[in-house]
Amino acid sequence: MTLWSDFLNNNKRAINKSMHYFPVYERHFASFINQSVTFIEIGCGSGGSLQMWKRYFGPYATIIGIDINPMCKYFEEDQIFVRIGPQQDGLFLQSVLDEFGTPDIVLDDGSHIQSHVVASFNYLYHKISKNGVYVVEDLHTAYWSEYEGGLRRDGSFIESCKNMVDSLNANHDRTNRTVSDFTKDTVSMHFYDSMVAFERGRHKFQQATVPSPEHDTEIVHWYRWGVDRGDAWAQRSLAYLYVTGAGGVQQDYAEAVRLFRMAAEQGEVTAQANLGTMMANGQGTPRDHVTALMWFEIAASSGNQHAVSLYKTLSGGMTRSQIEQAREMARGWRLRSS
Repeated sequence: MTLWSDFLNNNKRAINKSMHYFPVYERHFASFINQSVTFIEIGCGSGGSLQMWKRYFGPYATIIGIDINPMCKYFEEDQIFVRIGPQQDGLFLQSVLDEFGTPDIVLDDGSHIQSHVVASFNYLYHKISKNGVYVVEDLHTAYWSEYEGGLRRDGSFIESCKNMVDSLNANHDRTNRTVSDFTKDTVSMHFYDSMVAFERGRHKFQQATVPSPEHDTEIVHWYRWGVDRGDAWAQRSLAYLYVTGAGGVQQDYAEAVRLFRMAAEQGEVTAQANLGTMMANGQGTPRDHVTALMWFEIAASSGNQHAVSLYKTLSGGMTRSQIEQAREMARGWRLRSS
């Protein structure tokens, strides 16, 4: 029986949940069924959801409800425990963890006051199990003033989540953003109507490939085929292999420069930035900061943000006359290419 079927056939305490939440629950909670899961629900309502989670997770589950209403203690039964206290109080939350141990899942269906939601998340998220799940629901309240919400209002949990998207991707941020514990310990964030689900786990951002000489040979063959026909993308791609020595190609900076130059002259923006980098570093060609800056300016003018950063860095150590010379060369290249 699915969780939705259980909800529809419920004849015990009342359960108040939005219909579209159930597929989300199934998606993120299914792997914990019949496991020794410790589940915390913030906000007990009428007690029916605690019973539903007990049925759903099975006989090894420990279900813990948190609420400020002392009457919720009456919802306790085998496998279900209720603790009374404010969800925004770290000392209270820690007392629950001290008693029941590390939670695997936290579901926040509590006060919906945004400062409370943020406080609970900040305290509990990094204390759940390393592969745990944290779900906040009824986040439509993040847009309602009576819950400290509002569209793009600072301090709402939705606005916090927007910042956390950047934290999740901090390994790829070229502004030297500090990689946080959230970055390291979060696998994914899932946004739904009125809900956000976080899945913890060690974040592996490195690319991985399985060595395949036959595959490498075929790829290089097609790159060379494209180079022979003047394809800028193939020129740039083969040049990259010569820079890295990947794909079974012997590292050769001079050949990489030659290929990058061919692609750059055709307007291939990434090749322009890469060619400028090799010229600035003197890799495969004599060091030439003026020409390197020219290529960075050309690539930056096409919207390449990496080239913008490289231009700022390189020009910071050059004279005004060198910078103007590079700009004049860039103007000349554009005229020839138009």
